[in-house]
Amino acid sequence: MRHKRVLILSLIVLTFGQISLQSIAEQTDSTSESPAMTKLRVIVKELSDQQTILHQVRKLYARSPLSEKAIRQLAFEQFRKRKAPLSIALLRLNSEFHPKSWQAWNALGDGYWTINKRAKAMNCYQRALLMDSGNRKILDNIDLLKVEIYTISHETGVKIAYKDGQPTERRG
Repeated sequence: MRHKRVLILSLIVLTFGQISLQSIAEQTDSTSESPAMTKLRVIVKELSDQQTILHQVRKLYARSPLSEKAIRQLAFEQFRKRKAPLSIALLRLNSEFHPKSWQAWNALGDGYWTINKRAKAMNCYQRALLMDSGNRKILDNIDLLKVEIYTISHETGVKIAYKDGQPTERRG
């Protein structure tokens, strides 16, 4: 059944040339989602109030734990839909549900960085680094964020102070 669907989608691509290979992968991956993940997508799509969504996600997770990767992917989908507050809230929940996952903390750092919360992003990256000290991706994120903070502080006059190893922005 799954192979048949991929073949049909591939024929559509060859015929019309309008569907990307990525969309084929997304179509085939969505059919293999867990029932809990499908329900999570419905919750996020159907409800509009963020607090209600988060409450329902907590209830769902209590009954059927979701993978860190699944929640992370859904959160980044919300970013693409310009729903940054919901995305950040989902990433925070993800780091709460999976506190020992460097990927959950790294993704939360990415989310904060996306909305220009640099100090919070640095905190998340450093937390991720505690879990996987040699991880190149985390180290690169920290280095790039430090460069951005340094550049902004020199261009805008915002001085970046470090308290307990964490950056805090101050006007000076």
